[in-house]
Amino acid sequence: MFLGSQENITFSEAQGRIFRMINAAPDLSFTEKSQLTSGVAQLGQYDVINLLRSLSGISGAAAGALIARYLLNKGLIGTVLGAIFGGTVAKSIFGSGPKNDLGQASMQGYDITGNKIYY
Repeated sequence: MFLGSQENITFSEAQGRIFRMINAAPDLSFTEKSQLTSGVAQLGQYDVINLLRSLSGISGAAAGALIARYLLNKGLIGTVLGAIFGGTVAKSIFGSGPKNDLGQASMQGYDITGNKIYY
C-alpha cells in the first residue's frame, strides 16, 4: 500500500489508514482485528503518525504483526499479542483443518470429528 507523502498528514488520516490496513489483512481474524484497532485507538497523535511511517510498504499479516509489536512496546496490549500468536501457534500444531480444491475450509469427505471418510 503506497502511503504517499506523510509530512502533512493529520492524526485522523493516519489513524484511518492504519485501521484500513488492519481490516484489509486477510490472515487476521475478526477478534484480532478488533483488538488491534482498539489498541491503535489508544495511541496518541505522535505515536499514530510514527506507526504509520513504520508501516510504509507493508500489508497483510506482516502489518498486523508490526502493529502488535508496536502496541506491545507501548504497553497497550497483552491479550492482543496472546490472541494473535496463540492462533498462529494453534494452527501450526493442529493444522487449519481440511480444505477443498480452492483452499477454502471444507468438511466434504470428513465426518463430524474431522476423520476422513473412505468410500
